[in-house]
Amino acid sequence: MIRSLEVNEIKSIYNAHIKKDFPRNERRPYHLLKKLHYKGRYLCFVYEEEDKIIAYATFIYDEGINNVLLDHFAVDERYRGCGIGGKLLSLVREYWNEKTGIIIECETPDSARNEKEKELRKRRIGFYMRADAKSTPIRRRIFGVDYDILWIPSNPEHSQPDVGRDLAELYALSLPLSLRPLFIRVVLKNRTKQAF
Repeated sequence: MIRSLEVNEIKSIYNAHIKKDFPRNERRPYHLLKKLHYKGRYLCFVYEEEDKIIAYATFIYDEGINNVLLDHFAVDERYRGCGIGGKLLSLVREYWNEKTGIIIECETPDSARNEKEKELRKRRIGFYMRADAKSTPIRRRIFGVDYDILWIPSNPEHSQPDVGRDLAELYALSLPLSLRPLFIRVVLKNRTKQAF
């Protein structure tokens, strides 16, 4: 039902799904994902039924960092609203049980271009909140897109750690040092705190 992929399979997912499901400014280039995977810092899980990929979730992680970062999460549009996303999220939470939790980036509703996009962003946030996500005071701007940062404990007994620090460390793994100040800003409730 759920399995992690090898690097050649990640390329297939990237080309067939991630490129279709996410705009260019919300996805890292494949060569970077491949590099992270070889370093043991990137995992892709798929949810399958009858050998057909129904949903996927990708993560950036590191042994020395308490949390993992949900990089991409999508359900095939034909299966949305059927509970598949909730099942996959529950399964990956179990997988990351030894970590404190999962950091999630959701596009900020306030910066949507129109009401339709705003409602879609609110629904996404609502999905994670129904799965026990907690709000954080962090808003991040990357490649010109604002994201509210949420956090889901991998275990109900875990308390919210320093999400901002872990997010900075996880992003340090996935973006060259020279580009970070140009594209990433951490914002605390509408005011810039730092660039990293």
